[in-house]
Parts: sequence; C-alpha cells; structure tokens
Amino acid sequence: MITNCVRLSNDSNFFESSARVDANNTYLEIFNSNNMNIGNIIWHSNNKTNGSVSMFIYDGRSGLLFMKPEVIKSIIRLKDIENLAFDWNGYGAKPFSSILIDKCMRIVNVLTVQPSIYPTGRSSIQFQYELSDKSYLEFEIFENKTMCLQVPKRQYSNAIELELTDSEDNRIKEIVDNFYGRNCTEK
Repeated sequence: MITNCVRLSNDSNFFESSARVDANNTYLEIFNSNNMNIGNIIWHSNNKTNGSVSMFIYDGRSGLLFMKPEVIKSIIRLKDIENLAFDWNGYGAKPFSSILIDKCMRIVNVLTVQPSIYPTGRSSIQFQYELSDKSYLEFEIFENKTMCLQVPKRQYSNAIELELTDSEDNRIKEIVDNFYGRNCTEK
C-alpha cells in the first residue's frame, strides 16, 4: 500500500496519499520486498499507457535514488548479488558486504554505459565491458580499492592494469567513457 510518495505530476489533483491501491489508481506499487531493502518501485502514468511510465528505486540504506531503466537493471543485479548466501559458489565464498554493494551502486549510478556485473569468490564484484573489436575493460571492485584491466583488441601484451583508490566513482566513469570514445566532460 502506498501512503507516502514523491510527487511525480504537476497536476495537484493527480496525487493523493492513499491507504489503498486499486485498478483506478495510476500509482502502482509493483515491488515491495523487505529482504531486498530497496524500497518501492513505483510506475507513474498520466494516460494509463506504457508510453509515459516512470520508474524509480529509492534505496533507504544508501539514500540513493535511481531512475534510469538501465541503471535500475544494474541495481537489481547488485541486490541479487547481495542476497547470495555463504558458499554461493560451492567453494566457501562469503556473502557480499553492504559496504561493497553500496559502493557498486554509487558507481553504476554515474556510469553512462552499464556493465555486465558478476560476483567473484574474492569478495569483490566485477564490472565488464567489451567492444566489437574485442577490446576488453574490467573493473574488480573491492571495499577498499578497485583494480582495472584494459586489453585493447584482446592483445594481452598491450594490457594495462591500474589500481584505483581515490575518487573511484569519477575515475571509473572517465575510463569507461574513454573506452567508448566519449568526451569525459559530457554529462
């Protein structure tokens, strides 16, 4: 049930706090899971068609609001990783810390291109990118550092490995933008 929402419309009659959601209400709570701790996803539609739908996730633990569909997909993937139990890989891997998950959520929120996201057995999360020319970019994100591997056209003799410890969010965004040939000053 939705009792408190962010106002999504300029029409003052459109939103009312309600103790119930029914078929005539254009605000629909579609995702509410206490074990995922990501708040509610709410769709908003002015004309009840899928053409004007806005979706967002608010994470109460980190205080972050996510609105882009591609970022929301990454956040849901990170939450799935956060819920992995002890020995999730069959080799004694530990569950992932909320500190690491929050760090990764902050990073995906600033990225212009979303990565493929994978858990590792080293208490880290891996972000991967690959171009059509087989160039490869990988970030292995730990709580206290991030390792970056860049392999142009899968020529490992030209591989570059970096350790990032300061301003990781912005530095990762800059590296990804450069990998895709984007101007880093663009927002």
